[in-house]
Amino acid sequence: MEMQRRERAPKATPERRGWSLRNYMALFIVALLGVAFGAEVAFRGMAEADARQTAEADANFSARVAAAEIANELALLERTTASVAANPQAAVVLSTPKASCTLTFAGGILFTAGRLEIVRSDGTVKCSSGPLPSGAVYATADWLPIAVHRPVIAAHFTDPITQQLSAVVAAPVGSELGAVVGIVALSPVGPNLLTTFGGARNLEFLVTTSDTSTIVARSIQPARWVGTGLAGTSFASSAGPVERRGIDGTTRLYGRSVIAATPWTVYAGADKAATLSAADQFSNRTLAIILAGVGVMLVMVFVVYQRVSEPVRRLSLVMRGSTPGPAVNAVAGHGAAEVTGLAEDFDELMASINRELADRLTREHAATVSERNYRTLFEGHPQPMWLYDVDTLAFLNVNDAAIAEYGYTRDEFLAMTIKDIRPPEDVPKFLELYSTKSPSFDRTGPWGTS
Repeated sequence: MEMQRRERAPKATPERRGWSLRNYMALFIVALLGVAFGAEVAFRGMAEADARQTAEADANFSARVAAAEIANELALLERTTASVAANPQAAVVLSTPKASCTLTFAGGILFTAGRLEIVRSDGTVKCSSGPLPSGAVYATADWLPIAVHRPVIAAHFTDPITQQLSAVVAAPVGSELGAVVGIVALSPVGPNLLTTFGGARNLEFLVTTSDTSTIVARSIQPARWVGTGLAGTSFASSAGPVERRGIDGTTRLYGRSVIAATPWTVYAGADKAATLSAADQFSNRTLAIILAGVGVMLVMVFVVYQRVSEPVRRLSLVMRGSTPGPAVNAVAGHGAAEVTGLAEDFDELMASINRELADRLTREHAATVSERNYRTLFEGHPQPMWLYDVDTLAFLNVNDAAIAEYGYTRDEFLAMTIKDIRPPEDVPKFLELYSTKSPSFDRTGPWGTS
């Protein structure tokens, strides 16, 4: 016999709607990391902006106080030279060949190296706070012709005695007899500015002429830079930006201040790289704190996920029948109260279903037993028996004894009525009896026409 193989249709998989708990947890972790990254970027930007702003403020403040200190010390030197020039003894010293005198140079915190002198109009030094030089040492100085007529501040010139670039403050004595001159070395000024006003940022100080053409003093390598021109540098224009490339190539954030009553300008610069490095260190500490917080959050998320997903998985196994036992026992001690409550509801539902199923099985068993008893009594009865419709008298079922007794097949019986098996002369009597609603007729068992 030829057999045909039938392809088995694949089992339909119910469509799953929504994301799994794992996907939601992954989305939460991604969002958490995104927030942490965004916070780090924001903190880093804020830290750099704050560091830059603070450095600029420090540079401007230091430039102002440095300019004020230079102005104060120059003013003190101006008062000193003017006071000595106004003393009649200065004129005596200049007009008397062998007059004796004593001078003392009182420097400040910036002008630490210098001397005070009384100089004749031909450049000869008549009195000095230092060793007395011989000859007309200042004969070629361009500031001397001016100083014998009016007060002057000049920088810078090469001191013929020390061979250092220096600044001069002078006041005239008498009628063009000469001048009282204060000479200060410029090389120590920059380092002294750094020591006094550099602060923790180790600021660079740069003093230039007002036209920013020449360096008057610098805190870094002063011997190299004092007297150097600024053409081609970022300081060629005093109105340059705050962030400039220094003369040594280092980018700094500069503050600027003009020294009062002088042709000089002070710049104070904070190293940009060092400034941002401090901001980066702060940002790195902030990042470490953020990462620690994110780590704690991830641990908490993992714990919560385990406390939720594991009991849900166990509950799912119980629902699928993969794990025996009540659902509450499967999730007890593993999940949250909501999951345990869901397991209790599931157990109650399953108990109710089991009760209903048991009742249904009992009823089905009783029906089966009843049907079996009916068939035993009806089908196996030795006497002819049948069921009929009381309205139409049509046969509904007959037993084997009736088939044997009357000789009709079961199908023939089901196409007939009770009148068809009665003799014709008995039918009127039968119908009369049938139409009479008497208790004697409402019975089971054999019945006849008598």
